Amino acid sequence: MTEFVATQNLSKSFRSGFWGSSTNTPMLTDVNFTVQAGAIVGLLGRNGAGKTTLLRCLLGLLKPDAGTCSLFGEPSWNATPAVRQRIGFVPQRLDAYLWMTLDDMIDFFGGFYTNWDSTYVNQPWIQ
Repeated sequence: MTEFVATQNLSKSFRSGFWGSSTNTPMLTDVNFTVQAGAIVGLLGRNGAGKTTLLRCLLGLLKPDAGTCSLFGEPSWNATPAVRQRIGFVPQRLDAYLWMTLDDMIDFFGGFYTNWDSTYVNQPWIQ
């Protein structure tokens, strides 16, 4: 059966601290699993356990510190638009990328879809 999702030694930590003192707080450490196509999987855990971090790494929205993760056999971080358009993700809240303008965000998300209609999006009445 085809692998839908796979991780190998996936690790991710976040820098925390203030006033010049910072430490790395591990969120994921050496995560290994495979999900075959057609499987139904639930991701359960306490608040702060790393569920959202894992999903963001799998979707290529966060770059892992170590290890790999893949979707449909392609590395998540460099997944092609053909792979990205096969995935749906509804976050609990939508975080804006504060360093991007609205046009940058439209171009960024449009890059996930091979049949994105830039002409339609750029019509004056939509902006």
